[in-house]
Amino acid sequence: MKKFILVITGFFILQTGFSYSWGSVGPPGIKAKDIILMYEYYSNPAKIILVDSGFYIEVNFEQYEYIPIKVIDICPLSTNTIAILISEGSYSDGIYSFDLETHEMSVIEYCIYPKFIERFGYDGPFYVGCEDCLIKSSNGVIWESVPFFNGKNCVGMVANASHKVVNVSEGITHIFFSDNSGNDWFESSNNPQWISHMAFYEGKLFGVFPDHSNSSGLWVSEDFGDNWEISFYSDSMSDVFNLDDVMLLISWESSFENFEGIAIYEPESTPELTFLNEGLPNTNINRIKGIELIDYFLEIYVCTDSGIYVCGDYYTGIDKQRTDNSSINIYPNPVIKTTTINISKRIDNIIYIYNNQGVIVDEIKIENNQNREATIKWNKGDLPAGVYYLVVKTGKKKFSEKFIIL
Repeated sequence: MKKFILVITGFFILQTGFSYSWGSVGPPGIKAKDIILMYEYYSNPAKIILVDSGFYIEVNFEQYEYIPIKVIDICPLSTNTIAILISEGSYSDGIYSFDLETHEMSVIEYCIYPKFIERFGYDGPFYVGCEDCLIKSSNGVIWESVPFFNGKNCVGMVANASHKVVNVSEGITHIFFSDNSGNDWFESSNNPQWISHMAFYEGKLFGVFPDHSNSSGLWVSEDFGDNWEISFYSDSMSDVFNLDDVMLLISWESSFENFEGIAIYEPESTPELTFLNEGLPNTNINRIKGIELIDYFLEIYVCTDSGIYVCGDYYTGIDKQRTDNSSINIYPNPVIKTTTINISKRIDNIIYIYNNQGVIVDEIKIENNQNREATIKWNKGDLPAGVYYLVVKTGKKKFSEKFIIL
């Protein structure tokens, strides 16, 4: 009861004031462990969904192919290639490349009991944590060990600029941090007994203590992993996720007192929790993923035991106008059957159409407009009435225009 009183009196919990809805992504009813968004790094818009026995690849709009290869983690390597981790305690354990089109698979590096693979930045290094080492690669092909972690069971890692933090499990958590891009490593002065997931946000490092104990909840370090203190107590927390430095999201695997599902956590505001559970079919969440497609257009994905759900229309800033929108014109808008899209800038050769749940529902392939101008006739087909977003990309920048189908 003491913990319950501390939590409630320390929070302002907001349940209203946001408009949002959740849509289903991927095969229905699956127990989803994680989702990998290919377009977070490359132009391929496909999604990859991890389950206990294998993974699903999106081969066409919301059409998925099941691959019965049991993997621990996945990371994109190129537009059509992913790195998969196989961890069965055998000599075949390691990192493999997998071609999304041909399904050809080849070994990249052998390592025993790999735990995770992370890539930090669009062109940053790859890291793989293993039972007795941490290895890194600049290109995902040639790997080398990080000698400091030889003999250590590396189970998690996060990075923010030159700051890197590795979670080592040896019965209890040992957290090691570096403030100079991994050249020197130090063990934290104090930390929770166990941390499952970590995320940097606004210069602070947050970590989830998931166990049902007096220490479980969200912990925070204000010195990049050296010293830790409790941010708030709660059992059954499952994940913490920094959504492109726009917001910090936290989730629960099951209900605990007044907490469940997914919430925006604002540590500097009271602190405040804004729950996003309205319309969410399953509030028992395993993992959170998300991406900012364009300014103020954010997609949130939650993985549950009954499937994956996506939300993209909850954020009040979604209608904020940007000067870049002058380069995109849709007429007529609203769209009844067909419309003309005018784009007055050189863009990549695919235009994406998103629905109001942040799901890609159509794509238009064009040749790069060398004259920095393109005019496309577009037919809505059988898309239902509603709010949609046209998204174009030039280099790493993305621009959009909102339109309505009647």
